[in-house]
Amino acid sequence: MSILLITPAFFLILRAHFGQRISLASLTAILFIALPDLLHGGNGFTQFGYRHTLDFMPFMLILVASGIYKQIDILAKILIILSILVNLWGVVMISGLGIWTM
Repeated sequence: MSILLITPAFFLILRAHFGQRISLASLTAILFIALPDLLHGGNGFTQFGYRHTLDFMPFMLILVASGIYKQIDILAKILIILSILVNLWGVVMISGLGIWTM
């Protein structure tokens, strides 16, 4: 499942300030960590989202924070709330209703 579908707030990375050293360092870390992770197959059956993104997600959150910067505008609020709702739906469908469990 797409990481952007599961966490729409990651679209805020597009507004990150890539002129800052921490943003460039985060982007570099994401690329070096994601490359072997994205080449790995066999992700399992009952999972919500791509579990290998947990390896580089902290660096993505730094870029999201850079995209929000000083003030959280309406777009950021909508994307964050949408991310929470999508993940809540995943928890309810997998855990609460027992869907996709054996």
